Amino acid sequence: MGEPQVYGKYQLLSRIASGGMAEVWLARSSSIGGFEKILAIKRMHPRLSANRDFVSLFIEEAKLTVSLNHPNIVQIFDFGRVDDDYYIAMEYVEGVDFAAVAARARKLGTPLPVDVVFFAMSEVFEGLAYAHGRRNAKNESTAVIHRDISPHNILLSLEGQVKISDFGIAKAAEEISATGQIVGKVAYIAPEQARGDQIGPAADLWSAGVILHEALSNERLFARDNEPDTLEAVLEHEVTAPSSHNTDVPEEIDALVLSLLERDEKKRPTDARHVAEVLQDNLRRLYPKTKHQRLAEVIRDLWGDEMVPLLAGESLRPRGSVSLDATVPSQTASSFAHDEPSDTDVRGRAPLARSGSTEHTRNDDIDSTQVGEIDVQREVERLQALFHTNPSLWTLVDIGEVYQRARREDRALAMFRLAAAMFAQGGFLAQAVAIYHRLVDQADDPASLDREIGDLGELQGVSNAELFSRLFDGREPDSHLDEYRDLLDLSAGDAGPPITARAPILGALDREQLVKLFHSMRLYRVSSGEVVLREGEASDSFFWIGRGRVVVSTTNFENRKAYLTSLAEGDCFGEQAFFTQKARTASVETAEECLLLEVDRRALDNLVRAFPAVEDTLRQFYKDRIAESLIARSPLFGRLGARDRRAMSERFRFEKFPAAEVLMAEGETSDAFYAIRSGRVHVFTEGDGEKKLIAELGPGDVFGEMAAVKGTPRTASVATVEECELLVLEAEDLKSFLAQNKEVAARVEETMQQRERERSELTKN
Repeated sequence: MGEPQVYGKYQLLSRIASGGMAEVWLARSSSIGGFEKILAIKRMHPRLSANRDFVSLFIEEAKLTVSLNHPNIVQIFDFGRVDDDYYIAMEYVEGVDFAAVAARARKLGTPLPVDVVFFAMSEVFEGLAYAHGRRNAKNESTAVIHRDISPHNILLSLEGQVKISDFGIAKAAEEISATGQIVGKVAYIAPEQARGDQIGPAADLWSAGVILHEALSNERLFARDNEPDTLEAVLEHEVTAPSSHNTDVPEEIDALVLSLLERDEKKRPTDARHVAEVLQDNLRRLYPKTKHQRLAEVIRDLWGDEMVPLLAGESLRPRGSVSLDATVPSQTASSFAHDEPSDTDVRGRAPLARSGSTEHTRNDDIDSTQVGEIDVQREVERLQALFHTNPSLWTLVDIGEVYQRARREDRALAMFRLAAAMFAQGGFLAQAVAIYHRLVDQADDPASLDREIGDLGELQGVSNAELFSRLFDGREPDSHLDEYRDLLDLSAGDAGPPITARAPILGALDREQLVKLFHSMRLYRVSSGEVVLREGEASDSFFWIGRGRVVVSTTNFENRKAYLTSLAEGDCFGEQAFFTQKARTASVETAEECLLLEVDRRALDNLVRAFPAVEDTLRQFYKDRIAESLIARSPLFGRLGARDRRAMSERFRFEKFPAAEVLMAEGETSDAFYAIRSGRVHVFTEGDGEKKLIAELGPGDVFGEMAAVKGTPRTASVATVEECELLVLEAEDLKSFLAQNKEVAARVEETMQQRERERSELTKN
């Protein structure tokens, strides 16, 4: 397999496949939920990542689909950007797709068993029913239409699980296509989609109906030798009943399939739930023993001894999880007691109660007032099993909530502390702090709680055995300790999980500073789809994401929303307005339910006064974020990779200049390179005693690179038009980066030559 390739917070293990839109990698993450996880990374090809409209639509759809949580839909864990690549991180499904299974059955001349088709497709329709029937808290429809249901996007695991993949990217591809091509596998698109009409859930039902027909008949339905003929067949070909090809198909299923394939979408079934129920009724009546294991057996029987090379990619391409086509103020003693946070957040929302609030609960199927001993034990065991098969530290929080609702406060507290400590062990301090905000009201000894909070930063990288000894003093019953040992998995050895990058700001604080900041924070639970920050508003709060994901957008030149990126738990946002006290330059909204930690400028200013060294941490963070942003937007350096941008940003320093100050004079020798964070400058020459303006530069622009790179006298003068704040980079640092990035160096040289030509033309005139 070779050495893993580092890709942001992931390690790419091996490439699964590559297609026209993206390539898919088997990957490992040590950051999702605080535990290592095997998953699939689908990263867009650079030509699509360069298309801002496509990227905006892609993020918009991913924002919707990341919250889809259903056993028949491939789970999206993360989406974002590494360098210039946009990606989706999702559940890895070990197995094959429906296209491979159907093709294999046709090749062998053996139709798929009817009961297996009923089972698999009922699972598909269950997934569609969930996506199509989604509604928000206001009972408004938030339906997600797939647009590209095809056998390639239906994944069948070796355990007989059925999952739909690739929700999200089809809409972006459909709306941004410059070639007029139809999105979706042509043989499976609905007639209205083929005509370019507006589509709804009925289009997905048609596509799934085609798959159902083909699986029952063991023949392709509309596929022809070329795309025009296939489209014609979709629009006009007579559809016969599946039983005319397979006598095992009941009349009721014939009628169901033909109703799904009505070309008038109004005549199709009203929803996917109805279709799933018809298929399930026939299963119960005719094949009551058909379950997941039956599907798994059929898959293995189709390939026999060829299954191992199939999964190894030696015979057929393995299919992963994707296709290719397509808080209240603290009551503890504090020097900040006079500066308590306000009772509402930036959107007028009250902070969460620190503990005991049913609003915290994610296990809504448990009655909060009548939880019996057996029910509690059963639910805890279910969550423990889930944790072992799909390890996420938030599952430990869910176990704590079960205990809390059952009034077992000691067990709940232990679980919350265990989850927070294990997050901190891996370097995930924002998550750990968010959990501790729920424990304040439960603490009998506030001083002891403060010690625990201060300890969080010292837990990074400690062994599992040491973590256990720090958390539990042996006074707990043995049965409790056994549960905690099992969840911590001391049998795995002393090593803790790998440590990721240091948590922004939190990771640089000492224990006293961390405790003070903790008591200045407020914790909020924000529903999916809510605006946290709005572009243009005046506010100076700064946020960490304890749990969940947000998306960032801005208004483009056409006054339309353009999505920029996404941020996940552990990330922070709001620094631009927080540090500058200027209006927000972007909007932030939740892509799923989030736990957000907020601190306002007044509270943090008090922290800085108490601990002057904290200011250096904050300013360094701010400088790095701003410098990285300027470098990324620069025509010269925008193609630098994330690590190089970050490394370059660390070499910049801030300088402020008043209006009308000459920054560099024509003919002088200096070696500094500048980037404008705020303000405007004029670039000009003074040949023949006359001042000639060459350019006006503003935020995001860079200048001085010609002399900085070449070491030659300045060929033009630069003066501030208004007060400016600049980031300055010395020439030697710049040269070292250019030496390592030949493509960027060539672009710098080309730009310098272009500016020289422009200057020559001006002096001639």
